[in-house]
Amino acid sequence: MGAHGVLVSKLDKSRRKAVARLFATAAAGRLLVQSEWILEDISSAITSWLAQLGTQEHVLAQVQSLVCALRQIRRHVLWHATATGPHVLNRRDCWGPPSGLAKLRLRGKKGQLTTTLQDEDGSILCTFACESDSQSKRFSWPQDVKVLQGNYEKALFETWSYETGIPVSPPTEASASPAHWHIGTVESSYLEFVSQRTEMLISALGRHAPCERLVAAIGKILKAGEDGRNQGRIHWTYVREIDVMIQKLESTWRQPPPNGTKP
Repeated sequence: MGAHGVLVSKLDKSRRKAVARLFATAAAGRLLVQSEWILEDISSAITSWLAQLGTQEHVLAQVQSLVCALRQIRRHVLWHATATGPHVLNRRDCWGPPSGLAKLRLRGKKGQLTTTLQDEDGSILCTFACESDSQSKRFSWPQDVKVLQGNYEKALFETWSYETGIPVSPPTEASASPAHWHIGTVESSYLEFVSQRTEMLISALGRHAPCERLVAAIGKILKAGEDGRNQGRIHWTYVREIDVMIQKLESTWRQPPPNGTKP
């Protein structure tokens, strides 16, 4: 591995190929998920400790931990919730059936597309519900992530608008409902867990007058997420709302503000 140790060594070509093959397997996905769990345990411990501190000099650390918690919520909605929305399958569609008669039958059909990342093999389960021969029919197929032009997030927001959730590509019905995130029981439990940690932080920040407006704004985001979880459905622009808040927190608190300054 080199005289200076693993941190500065370079893999030869055969080992790089071996690593590439590993990360194309479900085992690599499970390894990354388990590593994420460890990091989240560490993050949870740090959050609990910071939430107990009430002095002004700890505000910046609390905000940084808050940003981390919001990113965890965003990531979980995006990667673990199910994306559902109106869609028309077309020839260039990355979501369409890989090949065969089903692809020809569904091309140009208007319906409801649902995409779900599969933990088992790293593929995407696509389900398409539409009207065919005056009957409601559902078609399902696995889609390899390799067919996406970019990553899963990029593909989703190229299908349904990041700003509105309305389908990006025509033809689109004027009355089409925007896409949404379907939240299952397991996903809801995790989001509730992270939200509780987030509430601990905003409760600590709420003790400082300059943070009142930010605390109120974040509280609204958490309340919207809670309402959505209870209904099993979170509005599409929830991810964007979290992104806007993260950007605001990072830009406002990049440096500790003077005492008495409103963020």
